Amino acid sequence: MECHRSLSEGDYVRVLGALHRWTVQCVLMINMFTEKVYVFLWFWFVLVGVLSVISLIYWVVTLIGTNFQRSFVTKYLRCMGEISEPPSRSDEHSVGGFVRNYLTSDGVFLLRLIQTNGGDMLAGEIIAAMFRQYKERQKSPMSEDSFGDSPDTTATLPR
Repeated sequence: MECHRSLSEGDYVRVLGALHRWTVQCVLMINMFTEKVYVFLWFWFVLVGVLSVISLIYWVVTLIGTNFQRSFVTKYLRCMGEISEPPSRSDEHSVGGFVRNYLTSDGVFLLRLIQTNGGDMLAGEIIAAMFRQYKERQKSPMSEDSFGDSPDTTATLPR
């Protein structure tokens, strides 16, 4: 019996010494088709997995590196006119404190997500508004590094 076609003929059953000819459907063609589909899906999943690993490495590198964070924020502050085109020493110091103390790596991560999903203009406006707020808080008589910290309440407790 050969099964290259979808129907196959052959002698299958011997009843009381007589051979009976039967025509049966062969499922190997369907198996060959599904095998091709599964091979395609396997390569597709490998491709998606490799691209996901590359994307993960990219995000980890850009989130851990403080130079990448600072350059990301500086680019938008320069575009929005918040700092001078060749950044001065005071601008670099302000941006460094802004990224390190005000935004932190979580804030830069959120801004990158906003930039990716909302666009450059939206990210630039948000970064510029936050930088203006940071500079205003620096000018206030409060301590420089107390952004959003709660006051020290243990000093007022009776001993």
